[in-house]
Amino acid sequence: MLFLFDSPVNVSVGDWAYVADRLTVTIRNFTVENNRGRGALLEARNIDMQHSTFNRTSAPALFFQPSMFWREGPGARNVTLSNNLYINCNEGISQHKGIITFLPDPVQTNPVIEDIRIESSTFYFGNFSQGLIQGNNVNNVLLTGNYIATNSSQPLITICNSRNMTASNNTVIDTQSKIQEYYVFDETSPCQMNLSSLIDLPPSAFNSSFLPPV
Repeated sequence: MLFLFDSPVNVSVGDWAYVADRLTVTIRNFTVENNRGRGALLEARNIDMQHSTFNRTSAPALFFQPSMFWREGPGARNVTLSNNLYINCNEGISQHKGIITFLPDPVQTNPVIEDIRIESSTFYFGNFSQGLIQGNNVNNVLLTGNYIATNSSQPLITICNSRNMTASNNTVIDTQSKIQEYYVFDETSPCQMNLSSLIDLPPSAFNSSFLPPV
């Protein structure tokens, strides 16, 4: 890949430059099946992923992990994930707490990933899948219009040092039991409950009834 700098860049010793911070990342009709690891590692901004399929990934289907230590890419911002299909993901080696995982390395006390929209997608949990979303250090997350089929009573969302997480108009089908709590606060250090705020994930946001959109 060729990167072109069309204007002067003033730098000094010790400065950092992200050459991978593209203006827009667009993904369409992307399929990952039987993958030993993540479906996609996303370290960019302005991401639009639609009409993609993730089937049997041993780690999260989508993994957002900017490296705050090695400076390997910026925290994601302005992300739309819509009309995607997730089947039996996050079931093996490198498993995390969500089919879609937001997890900066190392975990921060403040959000570094912002403006995430997950909509009109279908999630089929496998026998060993954990939660739907692991939300570490995220701000402004909306989960709407999704169909979620699980066989576990575990909370769908794990929250760590995050703000402004909301949900609306989602359908949850639980084939084995009933989910009592839809989210839980992570207690692993440095996660602290008082560092998260404006969490609007009521049971009514998950009691719609519609067919799988994908």
